[in-house]
Amino acid sequence: MKNMRKSTKRKIIVITCLLLGMGLIVWFGVFQKAGKFDTLQAVPVDAVFKVNITSVNRVHERLRQNFIWKSLKGYPYFEEYHSNLQYVDSLANAYPKLKKVLTDRPVTISCHQIGLGKYDFLYVCDLGKLNVIRLFESLLLTLMQDDEIRIKTMKDPNGEIRSLRWADWQFFFTIKDNLLIGSSSHALVSRSLARCKSKKEVESLVTSEDVTLDIDHRQLGKWIASIMEDSAVSDEFALLRNTRLMLQLSDKALRFSGETRTNSDKFSLLDVASFLEAGPSSLEKIAGENTAAYLSFCFPSFKEAENLLLENYKVNYPQSYNEMRKSMDRLNKFLNLDVLDVFTSWIGGEVAIIKPRLESDQDTEDIVLAVRGKDIDLAKDQMAYLAEQIQRKTPIREKAMEYNGHTIHYFRLKGFFNLFFGGMFERFERPYYTFLGDYVVFSNSPRTLAEMIKEYVLGNTLENNEKYMRLKGQLGNRKNVFGYVQTPNTYEYLYDAFKTGSREGLEKNKGAFLSFETIGFSLSKERGAFETQIIANYNDKAPDEYKIRELNRQFENQINKIEAGFYYPMIPDSVAVSNQTYYEYRTDQCIFKGELKDGIPDGVWCVFNVSGTLLGQFPYGKGKIEGVAPFFYENGDLLAQVSYKDGLIAGYKEFSPDGTLRAEIAFRKGVRHGMAKFYYPTGHLFCEGRYKNGRHAGKWRYYKVTGEKYY
Repeated sequence: MKNMRKSTKRKIIVITCLLLGMGLIVWFGVFQKAGKFDTLQAVPVDAVFKVNITSVNRVHERLRQNFIWKSLKGYPYFEEYHSNLQYVDSLANAYPKLKKVLTDRPVTISCHQIGLGKYDFLYVCDLGKLNVIRLFESLLLTLMQDDEIRIKTMKDPNGEIRSLRWADWQFFFTIKDNLLIGSSSHALVSRSLARCKSKKEVESLVTSEDVTLDIDHRQLGKWIASIMEDSAVSDEFALLRNTRLMLQLSDKALRFSGETRTNSDKFSLLDVASFLEAGPSSLEKIAGENTAAYLSFCFPSFKEAENLLLENYKVNYPQSYNEMRKSMDRLNKFLNLDVLDVFTSWIGGEVAIIKPRLESDQDTEDIVLAVRGKDIDLAKDQMAYLAEQIQRKTPIREKAMEYNGHTIHYFRLKGFFNLFFGGMFERFERPYYTFLGDYVVFSNSPRTLAEMIKEYVLGNTLENNEKYMRLKGQLGNRKNVFGYVQTPNTYEYLYDAFKTGSREGLEKNKGAFLSFETIGFSLSKERGAFETQIIANYNDKAPDEYKIRELNRQFENQINKIEAGFYYPMIPDSVAVSNQTYYEYRTDQCIFKGELKDGIPDGVWCVFNVSGTLLGQFPYGKGKIEGVAPFFYENGDLLAQVSYKDGLIAGYKEFSPDGTLRAEIAFRKGVRHGMAKFYYPTGHLFCEGRYKNGRHAGKWRYYKVTGEKYY
């Protein structure tokens, strides 16, 4: 059966090629004197995307030799295409003239909706001016005699359409002047003929590249809605109108360059950026390596952006503007201050939305807004002043949490972000916030902020990520908009967002998705549009590296939390200057209890989870942890032992629930430095390597449970 399917596929390829040849004969004999169409003129206007290929032969040859294409052939989505291309190669080798005639043609491939949630492709080929080659006609007749192939001619209001049927496979095609038009959808071919009949002029395509991609973002949004859950489809697609990109293919990356135009009906920060000069981004200084994706807007100063936003509201959306002004006036009167002025007075030249990696205790809706301050001290003062004024007018005290030397505050102005910035920020209903570097960082989840603080404290930021910094260097530093996607960290979101029926295909091709490890893009204003760059860097080892990183995360999770200060007690100044000898407090995740001496921790401090189960104990002396601090599983079994000297970690050991050694890590001056080993629950070595100044160094070795080298 499998061989029959392969044979059928190959016959289909032969027939398709010969149909094109037959089309050449018909064109030369019948339509030679007729008008000539561009392939784009035959594409219906509702295309999700159009791929314009100037020479199929050149593209095919480049793909055949390309490392990325060859690496992807093992994944189901690409396997069939690769197999078909190989067979076309063998066919072309057997018939050299066939290769020249059939493949060295301009082709446009477009995607269209043909029903509710259903999409199909349209293929349009410019046959050009070629001599009649009788070989095609005779070979086609021979194959039709040997196989059960039926060709039927159907009348259509827009012209004549032929149907080719072979077993369960059916393909519709027609010839319109110099164009061969085909699809597995009869309706698409008919719509294409109607498009030709209207003789609509299209923008001429001038390009130095072999492949050009045109995207209609409104149609793209509809297509994404067909494969993803409704909750996962946002209005962001409506902010853009269309994008045209030229592809530059190499063995290490896909690089697209072109232009993007915004939707004038949807004014947003994107439109604001198009009126302002570009600016630099320094988000990598605070964004952690756990970043799944981010979108950053850069401008010379926020004051200019603010004025443009307000002016646009006033002129184009007078009703929305008046409602906003009324809301702001009521708020200003209630607090007896100009809230907008206080809040925006400290904002500098960058506003970014960050989506963190999905952790087990996080929600898919968790998100971060990072706002760079022109003066971070001014930002702290103004935010403190705003909080103080709010607290004076309301009976509820400010919710504040301490985490590793950083205070997580609660911003209690409901709907402020959505009111001023628009729908893109509607998830920040009443956000939490903290200060990292030069940024005020907001989030709808305190857990997300705590995780970001942990990464920042440990130095696990994108600034220290070699692959990210190389990608940013490729894009350039001064842009209006920067975007970044780290595919291994986005996969869980993507899988969760896909509809159930689409997830199986995604999972089967997971490795292909992960292989495009880092994707970056930038937008720079250029004559009424955005000059656009997209770079997708390829790493064929990324799927294996992803598995290793996930395992490493499991081994390093506990020590990461300890190093980041998750379990360390924080003594507020009001308590430290008092005469208290005992202090107890709780956060959203832990309860801390212990004695004080001269306002600092003394003796053994205990940390419990919110249910009251003991998690760990810290032996304090003169305000510093000294000796061995044990940590426990919820059932009381030993989880880890951390050795401290002068308040700094000097060594770490972790154990499986049965007491088997799970991890041992060397430390120097409080950071990971030296040899580290992780073990399977059986006690067999899983991996070994070295840390240098807190980060992985050199080559790490991974082993199967049998002892064989894995990676």
